[in-house]
Amino acid sequence: MMIEEEWEARKNEVYAAFSPGAPIKLQEDLAGREEQAARLRNIMTSAGEHALIYGERGVGKTSISNTFYASLNSPTRRVRAIQVNCGTSDFPTIWRKVFRRISAPAESGARSLDELYPNDITPDDVEVEFSAIDLNELMIVVLDEFDKISDDATKLLMTDTIKSLSDHGLHTKLVLVGIAENAEELLAHHGSISRALKQVKMPRLSLKDLEKVVSVRYKRCGLKIDDEALFQIAFLSRGLPYYSHLVGRHAALSALNAKRIVVRDDDVFQGLAEAMKEVDQTITKEYLEAVVSQRNEETLFEPVLIACALAEPDDLGQFQQAGVALPLAEISPKKPPYTAATFAFHMNEFCEEKRGCILQRAGEARNYRYSFTDAMMQPYVIMRALQNNKLSRATFEKFVTRRQRSLAI
Repeated sequence: MMIEEEWEARKNEVYAAFSPGAPIKLQEDLAGREEQAARLRNIMTSAGEHALIYGERGVGKTSISNTFYASLNSPTRRVRAIQVNCGTSDFPTIWRKVFRRISAPAESGARSLDELYPNDITPDDVEVEFSAIDLNELMIVVLDEFDKISDDATKLLMTDTIKSLSDHGLHTKLVLVGIAENAEELLAHHGSISRALKQVKMPRLSLKDLEKVVSVRYKRCGLKIDDEALFQIAFLSRGLPYYSHLVGRHAALSALNAKRIVVRDDDVFQGLAEAMKEVDQTITKEYLEAVVSQRNEETLFEPVLIACALAEPDDLGQFQQAGVALPLAEISPKKPPYTAATFAFHMNEFCEEKRGCILQRAGEARNYRYSFTDAMMQPYVIMRALQNNKLSRATFEKFVTRRQRSLAI
């Protein structure tokens, strides 16, 4: 039987194993990203090609950009990787961040390369500096949060830089990382840029891969987990490894607080209160903006949004308005039952600026397909509803069971 110090040590191991607030650093800690990592490695070793990693928030774009290149090191090739966040920076500021991480030539007297550029930095300057990279070296420059750049001039200069590096076949590769549906949202295009910039989309993880994210880390910490609890964590995560780390961590801590090394389904729900405290507060703000009535009267906005989060999605993560009726009837039962027309107003409101555009829709009227604008919101809605008893555990488990059955067919 373990003493108190040993239980506390296990808790520390859990905190170290799960990292919802930080990207993965080791390639072996990724799950379900073998195909994307292999494609990125192929791009890095193909002449004249650069990469764009894109996808929804929370799917692990930064994690894969941190790790995919480790195995490219070989006796004849040394990888040097530089990673910077673009934020709202302009073109010279981005490259000044990169140059600050590169030692200047010894004869220059400068400590870092950016000191040699007291004024603006141009695409030609970038090409000149990286033309000095040795043939047996591979320089990989990862520019994260590229989606935060709104300045078209910066995007166009970056496109010029990619084209220049590609045309001259330099041993430097750019990897742009951003939240987007496609490359057009992130870059101003040259007509020929698609030849040089290869898109790598990061989809949501499958339930099986999300289960692996959790189970591998539990094993590392000397913990076990019931099959039902493991499925519930994966189901709650809605394809986003961020939530698997978050819920998996706090479910484990719940079990350890009870002096158990086996995580049960009760622990998943017990851990939600603490897990919710760690979610980005901007998500809470956006949620309240969407569901709170201006006149504070009882409305359907919150139940409809919870039903949207439970609606069965298609392969693109979209759902139809009619698909909201069944979960809504379970969450907020009435006679006669709700029809799609009953909550059409609420669905439309969720797509408006006054409610933060929490949903977005595609297609034509009467055949709209909806999705959450921010992928991180959907799991949050479900977990908040469970914690606040807006969604009963029994109702939630009906949808878990239904989803399990559909996967088994």
